[in-house]
Amino acid sequence: MSDTAPADPLDLRKVEARAWFEQLRDRIHAALEALEDAAPPELFPGEPGRFVRTAWERAEGGGGVMGMMHGRLFEKVGVHVSTVYGAFPADYAKTVPGAADDPRFFARRQPDLPSRQSAGAGGAHEHAFHRHDPELVRRGR
Repeated sequence: MSDTAPADPLDLRKVEARAWFEQLRDRIHAALEALEDAAPPELFPGEPGRFVRTAWERAEGGGGVMGMMHGRLFEKVGVHVSTVYGAFPADYAKTVPGAADDPRFFARRQPDLPSRQSAGAGGAHEHAFHRHDPELVRRGR
C-alpha cells in the first residue's frame, strides 16, 4: 500500500477496507496461535502450530495472502485475505443489473476454514463485494 491517500473517496474506502481485513486477519492469526499455545500438551501433544503466509496474484487484477497453520489443536486452519478487481465478461455483465453499462467490480474475501482436532471448534466465512453502479449513485443509494 502507498502512503499517499487516494483522491477518489471510493478508492480511499477500498484502501481502508483492505487495511481493515488485513488487520482482522492478523488478529485472527494471533488468537488462533494463542489457542495453540494454550492447548494442554497432555491432550494435544506436539509443537504448537504457526501460520505460514503465501502471497498470490490474480492476472486479471488483485491478489491476496493465504495463511495456513497445521497445529496440535487445529489439525489445519486457513485464514486468507484476497482483494480482486476487474470487469465482468460481456456475456455475464448482461445478466447483472447495470453491469452492461459499467462491468467493473471490486471484491474482498476473508475465509477462515478450520479443520480441528476438537469437534467443538467452529469456523467462519466473510465476503465483501462492491460493484459501482452509476444508477444507484444517481438515486443516492
